[in-house]
Amino acid sequence: MLLILLFVSFIAEGIGFTLLKGFVFPYFFLPGLLFFYYFFRKKTFFLPPRLSLSYGLFFIFSLVSTFFFSVDKEVSFGLNILYLTGFLLFLFFYNNKNALGRGFIKQVIIYGSIIFTSVFLLNFYLKKVPLNQFQLVFPYYGTLHNHLGDFLGLALVFFVFYFLNKKPNKYVYLLIFFPFILISFSRSALVALLATTAVIFIKNKLSIRLFSRKALLIAVIAVLAVVFFFGTVKEAKNQPIIGKVYNLLETTFDVSSKDFGAGRLEYLKQAYLGFLERPFFGVGAGNFGFVSKKYSAYSSAGTSAAHNIILETLIDNGIFSAGFFLVFILLLVVSIFRKNRLENYLMLYLLLNFQTDYTYRISTFLILFMILAGLVYEEKKPVNFNFGFGFLSIIIIIVCELILAGWIFFKTGLTEKAFYTYPLNKSVYPNFINSKKNKGCLFSLKYANFYYYLSPGDIPTLEFLSKFYENCGNKKMAQKTIETAVENNKFISLPITKRFYFLKKEIEGKEKADRSFLTIFERFKSVFWQSQVFENKVREFCREENIVGCRFRYFWQPEANSLEHPNPQLPFSKVKNRLNADGLNDRFNYSVKKPKDTFRIMVLGGSEAYGQYVETKNNWTELLEDDLNKNLNCPRYKKVEVINLGMHGYDIAYSIERFNLKGKKYNPDLIIFLTPSLYISNEEIQLRSDPSQNWQRAFDKTMSEVGEEKIFKKQKVLLQELKENYTAHIIFFRNDSFDKIEKYFITDIFKNKSKINILEAGLKNNTEAFFPDGWSFNKTGHKIVEKTAFNFLKSPICLK
Repeated sequence: MLLILLFVSFIAEGIGFTLLKGFVFPYFFLPGLLFFYYFFRKKTFFLPPRLSLSYGLFFIFSLVSTFFFSVDKEVSFGLNILYLTGFLLFLFFYNNKNALGRGFIKQVIIYGSIIFTSVFLLNFYLKKVPLNQFQLVFPYYGTLHNHLGDFLGLALVFFVFYFLNKKPNKYVYLLIFFPFILISFSRSALVALLATTAVIFIKNKLSIRLFSRKALLIAVIAVLAVVFFFGTVKEAKNQPIIGKVYNLLETTFDVSSKDFGAGRLEYLKQAYLGFLERPFFGVGAGNFGFVSKKYSAYSSAGTSAAHNIILETLIDNGIFSAGFFLVFILLLVVSIFRKNRLENYLMLYLLLNFQTDYTYRISTFLILFMILAGLVYEEKKPVNFNFGFGFLSIIIIIVCELILAGWIFFKTGLTEKAFYTYPLNKSVYPNFINSKKNKGCLFSLKYANFYYYLSPGDIPTLEFLSKFYENCGNKKMAQKTIETAVENNKFISLPITKRFYFLKKEIEGKEKADRSFLTIFERFKSVFWQSQVFENKVREFCREENIVGCRFRYFWQPEANSLEHPNPQLPFSKVKNRLNADGLNDRFNYSVKKPKDTFRIMVLGGSEAYGQYVETKNNWTELLEDDLNKNLNCPRYKKVEVINLGMHGYDIAYSIERFNLKGKKYNPDLIIFLTPSLYISNEEIQLRSDPSQNWQRAFDKTMSEVGEEKIFKKQKVLLQELKENYTAHIIFFRNDSFDKIEKYFITDIFKNKSKINILEAGLKNNTEAFFPDGWSFNKTGHKIVEKTAFNFLKSPICLK
C-alpha cells in the first residue's frame, strides 16, 4: 500500500501536479509511514556507514549554506527536505533489495512509461499548456524541453539489458517507446542510452553476428539516434544529408535548432564565475538561477540549473559540500560495476543523464535515483539506524505539516498565523510587513530585515524592501536594496532600473546616476534586437533624463586600439588608421590629466575632422599640432596638444555626444568644431534609409517629412547644451564656408558667449584639395585646412 502511494506520487509529479509550487511532495510523508510500518513489525533499519557519512556531511554543509549563505532560503530549505527524504527512501530500499524493491522499480518504469506517453499524446493533440517546467509531458518541441525522452531512456535500458543479455523476447514491447525518445529531441537521453548500452556490451563481453536480426535492429536504432541527435544542431544543418533531415524535422515537428552544446559551455562559464565569487558555501541549494542571472553573456542564456549535478552542487553549496557529494557518487559508481544487474544499469543511465541535463532537479528523477542507489549499493557491517530513521522522518513530517498549515493560513487571509507557522514562506512577508507598518516603521523594521535575510537574491523581495525603506524615510537602504537587484541581475527590467536611477540621482547626484545607468544600458543593448518597443522605451528615458551615451539610437564609437577602414570599396580608400588607446585617430595617447604648461585643443566633427582616407600623420590635426609646437611663442605654454575626437559619419549630435563621453575628461582649453552641416540629422536619416543605403534619397525624404525647421530646432538644443557644458573658447570651422542661415543660427545661439569664432577655409571650389568623391579632402586639402587654423591660432586671441 505504501509503495502504491509512492508510485502515485511519481506519476502525479511526472504529469505536472505538485503541492505548493513543488515545496511539498506526497512522498515527503512516506519515510514516517515506513518507519511506523517497520516499528510495529519490529524490523530494523540498517545504515551503510561509509556512504551515509559522505552523504551526511554533504547534507550538513548544504544546511550551513542554506541558513547562512543562501540567496533564497525558502528554495534551499525545500530542496534540503527533498535531499533528506531521498536519503531515507534510499535506506528503505537498501534494506529491501529483494523482489519487493526490484519489482517496484520495474513497475515504475513500465507503467510510468505507458502513462507518461499516453498523457504526452493526449496533450499533444489537445495542446494543453504544461503546468510547470519540472514535469515529463511537455507537448512542445521548440524552446520548451521535453523530458519524456529522459524517462523513456530507462525503459530502453530495460529492453537493451534483456535483449542483449537475457531473454530477447521477454520485454521486446518496450521498444515501442523508442520513437518517443527520438521525437522528444532529448540528446542527453540519447547520449546516456548509448553509453549505458556500450557498458552492457563490455561488461557482458557480448558479440553479435554481423548479419543477424540483433545486428540489424541495433544498426537501425543507432542510425535513427544519430539522425535525431544531429537533426536539430545548427552547425550540422548546412551539411548535405543532415541539412535535409534538419528541414524535414523542422517542418514536421516545428522544432527549433540548437548549437551543438545547447548552451552548456555558457552554463559552464556562468558556473566558473559564480564559483570564484562564492567558492566555499555557494549560493544555496536550488539557486543556480541567481548565478545565471548575474553572469549570463546574453539575455537568452539564463538557466535555473547548471545541467550537471556535481557542478550544480559545487555552485549551490560550495566546495566542502560538493566534495563529500562527489565521494558519495564515486562510492555508488564502484557499486554499479560490481554486479551485472538491471538496476545497476538503470542507475548508470540516470547518473550519466544527470551530467548533461537538469533532470536531477525533477524530484521524480532524483527520488528514483536514490531508490536505485539503495538497490545497487552494498557495504559490509551496516549499523542499526532505527532511532535515526524515525527521528529524521518525523522531522520531515512536522516540517511539511508546518509548510502546509502556513500556506492554508496565508491563502485564507490569516497572514500573522501564516508567518509564525512557517516563516520561510516569502509570499507572506509583503502583507505581514505592511500590516505591522501600521504600528510604525520601527516596529516592522525587524521583519523587513529578516525578509532580506531570507531572500537577498530575489528581485520581488528587493523591490518590495526598497519601497518599504523609502516610505519609512531611509532612502540609503532603499537605494542599497534596489542596487543589489540591479547588480545581481544582468538583464534587469526597465522599471526597476528607473527606480534605481532616481534613487541614486537623489542621493549621489546625476553624474553618478548617469554613469551607473550607462553600465546597465550596455546590457540592454544586447536585447534591443528582440524588441523595438523595449529599445524605444529605454531611449525615451535617456532623452527625458538627458543621459549622455544612450540618447541616440544609431550613435556609435570605434573600439580602442582598433583599425578603421572607412568605405573600403572606394578605389582611393587605401589607408587603415590605427586608433589610439582611447579610440581616437591620433598618433599619441594623451593623459587624462593635462600636463603643466600645456595648451590643449580638442577637435570635434565628422569625416573631415577624423581625416578620412589619409594616414594619421597627414591629418590636418596632426599637422596643426606639429606646426604650433614648432612656432610656439607663448610664455605661458611650453607645449600644445591637439586631440582629435572626429569620427567619420558623425553629425552635430554625435560629435557633441562623443565630446560629452570622451572629451570632457581631457579638460581642453579650446574646441575647434569642424562643423558638419546643420541640415544633417543622422537619427532622422537612418530611420528613413532603405536597403539600398542610398544616403541622398534618405536625406531628401528626411527634409520632406521632417523639415528644416524641426531639424534646426533639434540642433539648437544640442548646441545650447555644448554652450552650457563648455565655457572656454569654441571655434566653429568649415572647410568651405557656412551659408547665411547656418552662420546666423550659430551666432544667435552663442551671442552671449565672448569666446566664440567662426572660421572658414574656403575650399569649396578648389578641386585639387579633394578626393574623387568631391567632399573628402586629400593631403593637399589637409594642408590648406591646417594652415587656415594655424594662421588663426598663432594670433594672441587664443594662445595668450
